[in-house]
Amino acid sequence: MQVLSEIRAPVAVLTLIRLPSQLPMGRKVRQRVKLVEVRLDKFAPGDWKSVTAEAAREFPAARFLLTIRFAKDGGAWPDGMSRHDALVQAFALRQWDYVDIEWDAPDQTELAPLLARHSAWTRLVCSRHDFTPAPEGLAQALDALWSVARERNAAVAKWAGVLADPEREIGELCAFSALHRDDAMIPSAFAMGPDGKVTRVASALLGGGWSYGHDGVGEAAPGQIAWPVLDALLQSLPAASEPTQEWLQGVTASMALAEA
Repeated sequence: MQVLSEIRAPVAVLTLIRLPSQLPMGRKVRQRVKLVEVRLDKFAPGDWKSVTAEAAREFPAARFLLTIRFAKDGGAWPDGMSRHDALVQAFALRQWDYVDIEWDAPDQTELAPLLARHSAWTRLVCSRHDFTPAPEGLAQALDALWSVARERNAAVAKWAGVLADPEREIGELCAFSALHRDDAMIPSAFAMGPDGKVTRVASALLGGGWSYGHDGVGEAAPGQIAWPVLDALLQSLPAASEPTQEWLQGVTASMALAEA
């Protein structure tokens, strides 16, 4: 059996909602960042050019993920307003490695031709955000997202949501990532809020997937871990072929020490 790290290494994504110059991150830490999600919805459109340029300068080793998130999905872009022109503006600023589009985006049809024109160098992150427990149940929600992401030829399927029964569903969520660790599409599945913090580490370790960390100033989403802590945990903790309760408890204990 292959060791998980030989299949795919987990990635700590830095979510950027402030200018890099405002962050308590030293030069050596910035050089370790491999993937930056630039939340352009958190900045005024008139500042996008300077934000993008500063991010590229301050994180020289990173790839870049473009996100313009609707308010209903936890962002600052007005619900009901198309993002087509905003994405045209963003694509004119730089060549993005990834772009995040929600699985149920109301402007999906309008955006499809634009995304297709950039698909040779910009891969899709297909995301789903459930701020209340998924009505169909966690397993069905994850399967539904995975199916839509596959249909859209996404590089990453991302689920972030609230768990109805954390004691039971934390293991279920981590098992989903482990199940898909050999797939070409990358799993990025974790729970929101304090109960789901362990999933931000465990799920990425098990699936070789993505997890998102905040910039050290404050969370961009409920339950995020500071990026330096998240990256250290993903690089130092052992993976497991199965998310046993003992292994999850070990991850939780290591997180508590790292955040102390």
